[in-house]
Amino acid sequence: MTEMLLALDFEMANGREIVLLVVKNADNTGAMLDVLRKHYNPHDVLVIAEAAALQSENAATLTPLLRERTALDAKTTAYICRQQTCLLPVNTPEELMQQLTQP
Repeated sequence: MTEMLLALDFEMANGREIVLLVVKNADNTGAMLDVLRKHYNPHDVLVIAEAAALQSENAATLTPLLRERTALDAKTTAYICRQQTCLLPVNTPEELMQQLTQP
C-alpha cells in the first residue's frame, strides 16, 4: 500500500524530466552540476549522460529522454521537460537556474 501512495504522490506532483549532457573538459560542467545540486525536488527525474556517448546507436535506447539531444556549442547542456514539452536547451548556470525556478 505504501508504494501505491508513493506512486500517487509522484503522479500528482507534476515533476519534470531533466537531462544533463556532460561534455568532458567543458568549463561549465561544474557550475551546471552545482545548480542541480542546490535544487532538491524528489519528483524530478534526472538523467546525466556523457554527450560523446550519445553518438553510439544504443545510447538513445537506454532512455527515451536522450533521443535527439545534443550539446550546444560543445558545452555541458541541460534540457528541462514537463509532460513531454521541453524548454529550450541551456548551457549556462544562470539560464539553468532560471528554468528550474519557473513554476
